[in-house]
Amino acid sequence: MTFGEMVALFATRAGLKKVRERAEGAASLATNFAMGGPANQQYTTIGDSRMAYMYGGASTPRSSALSANSVMNMANALLGQRMTPLANYAVPGERHDEYLARLPQALASGAGYIVIHGYFNDIQFGLTADQIWNGYSSGAWSTGLKAALDACRAAGRRVILFTETGGGGGPYQFDLTKLRETLKINQRLREYAWGNNAVILIDAAYICWEPSATTQITHRSGYFDDYVHWNHFANWMIAKALAAALLPVTVPAPCMSAAGFEYQSALMEGINAIQNGLFLTTTGGPTLPTGITGVRPANWTYSRVGVPTADMSLVANADGYGNDLVVAATFTQRGEQIILSQSISATHMSPGDILRAGCVVKIDAGATNYWGSFMRNEVLNTTMQDFNVTTSLGPSGAPAVAGPDDARLVTHRTAYCVVPDAAGNFTWTLRLVSAGAGSVTARISRCWERQQFTAV
Repeated sequence: MTFGEMVALFATRAGLKKVRERAEGAASLATNFAMGGPANQQYTTIGDSRMAYMYGGASTPRSSALSANSVMNMANALLGQRMTPLANYAVPGERHDEYLARLPQALASGAGYIVIHGYFNDIQFGLTADQIWNGYSSGAWSTGLKAALDACRAAGRRVILFTETGGGGGPYQFDLTKLRETLKINQRLREYAWGNNAVILIDAAYICWEPSATTQITHRSGYFDDYVHWNHFANWMIAKALAAALLPVTVPAPCMSAAGFEYQSALMEGINAIQNGLFLTTTGGPTLPTGITGVRPANWTYSRVGVPTADMSLVANADGYGNDLVVAATFTQRGEQIILSQSISATHMSPGDILRAGCVVKIDAGATNYWGSFMRNEVLNTTMQDFNVTTSLGPSGAPAVAGPDDARLVTHRTAYCVVPDAAGNFTWTLRLVSAGAGSVTARISRCWERQQFTAV
């Protein structure tokens, strides 16, 4: 940008915002290089079940279902999808010496960030903090956690770590011995992070532990369902801290729809297949279903699960990108959904084409018993998802835990999927899901579905 262009931009409010965004992006990039940051913003996870939940497939190296019960996916949504997951080498139930045996694979993936977490199983089955940190001879990875962290740094990778939250009740209540080992490994992690600027440590224990407890680990109310695993709400609280830590050392990775002309009927790589993704055409949509009232923007279909009600309206997008579709929804019980969808013909697509979709969802403050939103995109039987609701269910098959009630903006971006051999249509869907009787006001904007040149 020339000086003259910058002066011209300063003449408008929108221009000020653009200048700030560009300056912040440049500052983030400079900070990243100054801190010896990695060459890319891709990441891979390794650890126990709390990391395995990055994908709906849990322990699979790659899945099309990005999980809602994942701190990494939530943080990335808060970051505007700056980061891209490459693979997941975490497996539920494993100790550090088991999952770290796959560290060479994680490093070989090329990801700039390696996310490592999980010491509960070690401590639960009698390992000490010293054995976790320094290793022990019988382990599959015998040299310990510190050697793994050193290997990541030597390879030029940035490491994301979390302190251990331990067993906080029921059959998993840590006794005094296990509590001491938890405190010791957490202090090891803190001291390592203090001395290494390529390490990002999020103090999950600080976020999740009940401060008033005096004799044993006690988790904050509403953060755990089984005394071990971070639930939907806990993941969100930890994700907010992680997003704040990553924001200064990452740069924006734009993916949202920017203009109405991005849609083209002849689909090919780079082309947006979503019609009216900015809700510029405010009328002409299908007939409203029972329980839903308001505007009918062209090309978009509403539906529902259960008997929630919703009023739809359109307001100008605050950043100037067309309109927001405002959904004021009221739920009567857990598991109800308000669904926005668009069916897209695959006439111009070919087997092997790579697809990915997304949108922005802004939640107003004051939501009650609102679980959250998730996207689902299907090409015949090939499914790609972001924040898959099926990974956070209660006994009756519906979301068990309400999300936060604070205002927030999340950027959805599905994992990619490949068009199968058979031709057919595919469907873009966004679902707003309840955790009980309550309400939410959601503002949906900048919807897209693009074919990619590469599988990243």
